[in-house]
Amino acid sequence: MGDDLDHLVRNHYRTFSTPNAVRERLVALTVDRVDLRRRGRGYLWGSLAAAGLVAALVWWSIADVRHAGPTEIAASVAAQFQHHKADDIVASRIGDIAQGLPRLDFTLRLPQRDGLPEWRVEGGRYCSIAGNIAAQVRLTDERGGQHTLYVSRCAGAVASIADFSADIDGITVRIWREHELTYAWATAVR
Repeated sequence: MGDDLDHLVRNHYRTFSTPNAVRERLVALTVDRVDLRRRGRGYLWGSLAAAGLVAALVWWSIADVRHAGPTEIAASVAAQFQHHKADDIVASRIGDIAQGLPRLDFTLRLPQRDGLPEWRVEGGRYCSIAGNIAAQVRLTDERGGQHTLYVSRCAGAVASIADFSADIDGITVRIWREHELTYAWATAVR
């Protein structure tokens, strides 16, 4: 009985044959699909080229920060001073702040520059100066005035600044180098 049923099912399906027009259309679709795969490769290469262009533009915009001049860097320092965030490390000694900022790529030291008021260290945090990692140290002078000292390794755009001073939006900013470090001092104009 099983053989008869098998034979009957085979005969039944043999009566249904695919017409030549349908068969030709199926072959044409298969060829079109292969052609789509080829075109898809073109889209892939075009997408990769567009992604490369976007990556180059992003890199160029980031690299452009490193070519900022002293006025732009001073404006950045003034903006950070105006929008001062809370200190990550509350400490009264620069060594304690340095221990709390282990990702700095330099040894944090106070400047030896003359003409700066006597101060008391209040705390510090990480910040950035012209794309370089930096320490932001909050200081208070003997009259209670708030000052902020920014310390960065002398590299990139800040390496070209020997001595610069500017008043920006009511903030006095001084930038100078001492040995391998760049310092920026920001205080409100009185």
